[in-house]
Amino acid sequence: MQAKTDCTIAILAGGKSSRMYADKAELLWEGVSFLKRTVQIASQISSYVVVVGRDRPQGWDGPNCDFIVDREPGSGPLGGLIAALQHSEGRCVLLLAVDMPLLTEAALRWLYDRVKEIGTDDDGIAVSNAGQLEPLFSVFAASSLSLAEASVESGRRSLKSVIEQGNFFPLELPEVYQSAIYNVNTAEELERIRKHI
Repeated sequence: MQAKTDCTIAILAGGKSSRMYADKAELLWEGVSFLKRTVQIASQISSYVVVVGRDRPQGWDGPNCDFIVDREPGSGPLGGLIAALQHSEGRCVLLLAVDMPLLTEAALRWLYDRVKEIGTDDDGIAVSNAGQLEPLFSVFAASSLSLAEASVESGRRSLKSVIEQGNFFPLELPEVYQSAIYNVNTAEELERIRKHI
């Protein structure tokens, strides 16, 4: 990963949302869809924002960003990472899930700033939250594309497999930002956090 290089923020929004029984990207948080809210926050941090896994919604009135489809359909987040890296013209990719309703600009900026601070030749930055690896809040350098493609070819379909095979700089998420990357998978989880904020 090169120092002083802008990083693409890639929002994965192509999941089937099978446990939510609704398109998570279109769920509302404080009157704004998860997708639009995440793009708004990302656009405050980077001039390179891409939504992976869907076409631009009709009547999209969010910040300007690119919408691209998965290059490896059926490969889940790993296919989304491959598409984002191929689209990013050599920039590193900060990967985000679309289902983080508590995401804050401060939390995202913390990670984005670490990219420029660390400035190593690693394959990326692997963020852990209380010891738990968080691939959907981590950074993947251009060099990790070959690792991701090799994972797909070998049948390993997880982002963790890319991190395990590569040379990633380990970084622990500060406690103050831990709730910001909480992702929701069910309607019950969404209702629970709505009641506790």
